[in-house]
Amino acid sequence: MKSYENRSAGHTTTPQYRYDGLYQLTGVEGSSTSHPNGVGGHTEYRAKYRQAYRFNKIGNMTEKAGAAEVNNTRQPGADRNASK
Repeated sequence: MKSYENRSAGHTTTPQYRYDGLYQLTGVEGSSTSHPNGVGGHTEYRAKYRQAYRFNKIGNMTEKAGAAEVNNTRQPGADRNASK
């Protein structure tokens, strides 16, 4: 599994990547956290996500599935009103 942490512009993302024996990407999972006042400050929202990929014997992708979860009541764009 390969992973890293990216901290920039009020967000922290931490993806983790899984690969099979042929170095094909088989899955990604991670989280994204928004902290508009800087890392370590107030957390506006936190999201978790997952993607899974399956391949046939000759390497063609046969399935892709994903899920995401956002917790906190203040989600990105909640303060924008598109009707105005």
